[in-house]
Amino acid sequence: MTSLAGRKGFGIFEIFAFTSGYLWVLWRVGPHLQTSGLAPLILALLLAALVYVAYVSPHWIHKDPLAIRGLGSPRTLFVRTDNWTEAAQAFGAVALVGAIGVIGAALWKQPAVFSVLNWKAFYVKLGGYLFSTLAQDLIFLSFFLVRLRTIFPLPAAPQGAAAPPQAQRRNRLLVSGLLGLLFSSYHFPNPLVMALALLFGSVVAWIYYAHPNLVLAAGCHALVGTMLHRMLGLHMRIGPFYWDRDTYILRTLFPPLREWIGDLF
Repeated sequence: MTSLAGRKGFGIFEIFAFTSGYLWVLWRVGPHLQTSGLAPLILALLLAALVYVAYVSPHWIHKDPLAIRGLGSPRTLFVRTDNWTEAAQAFGAVALVGAIGVIGAALWKQPAVFSVLNWKAFYVKLGGYLFSTLAQDLIFLSFFLVRLRTIFPLPAAPQGAAAPPQAQRRNRLLVSGLLGLLFSSYHFPNPLVMALALLFGSVVAWIYYAHPNLVLAAGCHALVGTMLHRMLGLHMRIGPFYWDRDTYILRTLFPPLREWIGDLF
């Protein structure tokens, strides 16, 4: 697909189609997953969707460079290392600010939080969440953000010249804000998580725009999310599960996950 207009249009379609499929699974299929017998089908569809966003679309259709997606070469197991220092500093700063904020709020809420914290539950949550954030960030940062950069490209500049810095900042702000809004919408109807997702998603997208590195972004995401969940007790359930706290779609799709977590949370 070489036409810019065609890539824009198809990128819009891809975001719309993926989001529609997500909403259908979450709202229509998810609440009945344990009794409908559809878990194997949904799991297959989920894996197919991940293969599509990780390989089929960016590699075959859009010809996206690995670097802009935050990925390295096969030689480094697709971990991007050439921008490691800059990306680590940026994502590390976000993780540090997030951690300080969560710890401060947790201490204000419960001064003895560290003495009552279940560290086993913390590390189990962090370990499992790392896999989840890798998948989430592969979709939102490595795929959606790149599509948004195509849909809203930098303004044309004289041949061989870069776009003016002000135009670059405006474009970066627009794309990052839209990614934050998209990420937030996926957490409906949980208002607090939606607000945090908007802020965190926009900030991380702003960094990823300039320093794309999937592994570091996922690590930052996993750490801050785990601290919010385990130290602040943030209720992170979304969709129809926001009200139904006894049903878990991921634990139904991945039974070993249910056994691994047990009754820790």
